[in-house]
Amino acid sequence: MRIEYVSPNSTEIAKAILPDNVDLPNSMKISVKEGAGKVTVELEMDVNAPKDLLTLRNTADEIMSHMELVEKVIGGVASGALGKGVKQKGSSQ
Repeated sequence: MRIEYVSPNSTEIAKAILPDNVDLPNSMKISVKEGAGKVTVELEMDVNAPKDLLTLRNTADEIMSHMELVEKVIGGVASGALGKGVKQKGSSQ
């Protein structure tokens, strides 16, 4: 299975999802590549039972959710939106 995610933040997204490549189910392999403004994630797994296919789909869904979250966080940092409305100790905001 291949996921291609186009983003101006592709480098940051690729770096952020690399740690997800741990504690994988047996026979699953994940590779993450970044270039030309996109992240390419390839998932490989031996499918021997219906539950294996569900595992593969759920893993792909989790990776896509993480990529979307990283995109939102980067967008929030860039716009200065993160932390607004959060009162710091000793602040009169």
